Amino acid sequence: MPLLSRKCIINVTIAGITLKYLRAHVFLCYLLDMFYVAVVDDEKELLYSLKIILEAEGWEISVFTDSVSALASFKERLPDVIIMDIMMPGEDGLWLCGRVREIAKTVPIIFLSAKVEEIDKVVGLESGADDYLGKPFSARELIARIRVQKRRLEALNGNQSESRPELVLDGFTLERGTMSLSFRAKNTPLTVSEYRILKLVMNRNKTICTREELLNAVYQEDTYVCDRVIDNHIKRIRDKIQKLVGQDINIIETVYGVGYRWSSL
Repeated sequence: MPLLSRKCIINVTIAGITLKYLRAHVFLCYLLDMFYVAVVDDEKELLYSLKIILEAEGWEISVFTDSVSALASFKERLPDVIIMDIMMPGEDGLWLCGRVREIAKTVPIIFLSAKVEEIDKVVGLESGADDYLGKPFSARELIARIRVQKRRLEALNGNQSESRPELVLDGFTLERGTMSLSFRAKNTPLTVSEYRILKLVMNRNKTICTREELLNAVYQEDTYVCDRVIDNHIKRIRDKIQKLVGQDINIIETVYGVGYRWSSL
């Protein structure tokens, strides 16, 4: 369920007594425990259409036409999933994705963009997004991708009650409850996709994980992704590990033409 800030609460004073209430729309959505999706795009007609289509799924939908107002709202109440365009007036979607990652490491982000070249998708995923869908797009495919992220969140929330380490290998600790990787008292948060990749690679230890196996582990219900997405996730994981260790290491080794495997420090 999304986090709330104090701005989602109003004070009502009756007969000298001040009571705190959730704003009406927030209270209703919390009462119904609705899945909260935010869409950020400067195309107003597209926003209007998406709001109707996604609300028909029984989800709570908020729409924003620029990155700055969207970020201000996210700081007050964090969505369960964020869908955003890249090319917008003022601060673009890449900027917004970076700012969101500063306040929320694991909230799923889906780029929805007319920039459909491979390099555009690579840049989008490397900026911190979990998925990328080109315009024009099918509403059914977008809904399917949101459902994938929803199932991941539900699976993650089901595991967060367990705070014990998931895996300990070569001095690294993969924590299930905090969705993080630690090394010698230093810690870095992981996205859902990064966590699933590390879990499989560390479990296998020095045995090769093929790209297909990693795709199945990360995108269990999604048939729309290509194996290049795994390469981008691996790159981000390597960057995080190097920052943890404090030196340039290649503990996740590339096995060319096959996949990846964990190697010793």
